[in-house]
Amino acid sequence: MSAESSSTSPVARRARRGVPAFLLAALRAAGGAARAVGRTAAECHRAQRTLSELRLHPDTHAPDGDSAPGTYGEFLYRCPYALWHEPTARERASGAGSHR
Repeated sequence: MSAESSSTSPVARRARRGVPAFLLAALRAAGGAARAVGRTAAECHRAQRTLSELRLHPDTHAPDGDSAPGTYGEFLYRCPYALWHEPTARERASGAGSHR
């Protein structure tokens, strides 16, 4: 392979091999469409990841996320996952520890 052919584009090399121009145009269009689909899929993935993070951890993105919740409802909203459940007074008297 000469230095001249290694510096030319794959499209130019195909054109020299006798590949019809309409086929080269179709290949370029298919490549552009594939890149557009890939960019769209990447953007959807990023948006889905951001949405999941906002749903699972709303307090990290709130303007006052570092402050304590003002109401019990806000506390429950900020803690959507399982919390530790304290044993009842009867269970504590019998020596039981905390459980989930």
